Parts: sequence; structure tokens; C-alpha cells
Amino acid sequence: MIFKIVFVLICIELCLVSYQDIKKKKISNFYTLTNLIVAIFLYGFDESYHLGNFSFLIYPLGFFIFGFVLFYFGIMGGGDSKLMTSLCLI
Repeated sequence: MIFKIVFVLICIELCLVSYQDIKKKKISNFYTLTNLIVAIFLYGFDESYHLGNFSFLIYPLGFFIFGFVLFYFGIMGGGDSKLMTSLCLI
């Protein structure tokens, strides 16, 4: 049940972020921080969400490095890579 709620909230968030990115060409840090807070909540209170180890950090770290490379070469903005990394945590 919690997965369905999180999925709907992520879809709503992505719609809001897309609208803001199209209008202002900037993604607020609010969305990234919100994702981090939700991830901490899920990993802290829902034991079925993780296996008790830190292997869940492999994909976000990979996305962070991939996003940094894309940002470095001017292909993607910094806000996009931060948002992508924070979404991988969830």
C-alpha cells in the first residue's frame, strides 16, 4: 500500500517539477529535499523497503556520477541531476 502512495506522490511531484522547469528553467531544491526526507522516512520506518544493508546506495551513487558527467559536459542541468539522484533513493 505504501508503494502505491509513494508512486502517486512521485508522479505528482514530477508533474510539478516539469511545469516549473519549463516555466522558469530552474528546479527548486525543495523537491530534492522532500525526496530525501521521504527516503529517510521509508528506510527508517518500513523494514520491507530495504534489506538491512547499504546496497541501496549503489544506484543513487551511479546516477549521481552519471548526472555529474552530463552536467560537466553541459548536456543536463545541475538541478536535473540532483533530482534524478534523490528520486533513485526512493
